[in-house]
Amino acid sequence: MAADPLVDQEALAHECRAFTAYLTGLAPTPYVLEKYRLGHGRIPYLTQEPPRQVDRLLLGAATHGTLLLRCADAYARIARPTGMLRQKLVLALAVLENSPPSHLRLNSAREGSLAVLALGVVGRGLGFSLTLLFGFLVFAPLHLISALVPDRKAAVDRG
Repeated sequence: MAADPLVDQEALAHECRAFTAYLTGLAPTPYVLEKYRLGHGRIPYLTQEPPRQVDRLLLGAATHGTLLLRCADAYARIARPTGMLRQKLVLALAVLENSPPSHLRLNSAREGSLAVLALGVVGRGLGFSLTLLFGFLVFAPLHLISALVPDRKAAVDRG
């Protein structure tokens, strides 16, 4: 399948690299990059109304470092669960969990005593809570402002 000339292929590769590092701690293989590119052409938000300003903002932040990606993901999980960033992360996860070597990281269970596992769950929960708090402090005001200000890009996209 040929690359879509209307989609910035380098931007897709950059997203895929950022999402792969975030989700697995690994670099994407050429196979993962190709499947992400192919899957992107079928992602649901492309057939819906143009992405909102907040969706473009979250995606832009997400591609500028793991901490911003983690905060954008946490915020989007609550405030924009079906938005562009979450759809792209789900696509990346679907590709990664079916691709070597990343599938080993995603599909294997952790072993240990019940106490160690419980501490791990509590630690992850606290980590998510702090990330979500930071995400709301950063993105909620921008989300509110973007809802109040007319979206010039969407108006241009609609023609």
